Amino acid sequence: MRQSPTTRRLNRKDNVWKDHGLAAALKEKGIYDPDKVVLTAVSLPDPPPAAFTVEDALKLGGDATRGEAASQRCYLCHQIGKNGAEFGPELTSWGRTQGTEVILRSLIQPRADIAHGFEGTRIETTEHLVIDGLLLTDADPVVIRSMGGLTQTVPKAKIKSKQPLGRSLMMSATQLGLTAQECADLAAFLRQ
Repeated sequence: MRQSPTTRRLNRKDNVWKDHGLAAALKEKGIYDPDKVVLTAVSLPDPPPAAFTVEDALKLGGDATRGEAASQRCYLCHQIGKNGAEFGPELTSWGRTQGTEVILRSLIQPRADIAHGFEGTRIETTEHLVIDGLLLTDADPVVIRSMGGLTQTVPKAKIKSKQPLGRSLMMSATQLGLTAQECADLAAFLRQ
């Protein structure tokens, strides 16, 4: 994932550039003031039991045209071509290199395999907000990106706890309202 220039500066303000007064300059210019940071809770609900199995979806024939329509639901977290948020893995090249069963398992049982570099973190703030997402930096401030590409800068002084999420950040097919047929169609679209 790409980091913005501001994120790179914040990441270095307390280490490489700590002797240069960057924290005060960022605050003075209104770029980053830890006292004025407003955070948004982003908590992922636990997935309900799957409405169908990978095997159920494998029995169905997938239609890539219908799968393209179903792929709109993926844009909240994934890029497909030039569309979508930069949060989860980019799906255009990923889909072409995976078998149908792997794609279906990722949709139906996202806990089964978490892509390297996409392990989730849960932050609880001192104000009792919960933020689930991907850590972009673990300095002061912590920078975390959540579903939909929402990126937040969390001052370390506002963090009560930070721990691995212990499950996938991806919503399951059931949570996304996908049927077994739509999953088969989506797999056909991503494989082409």
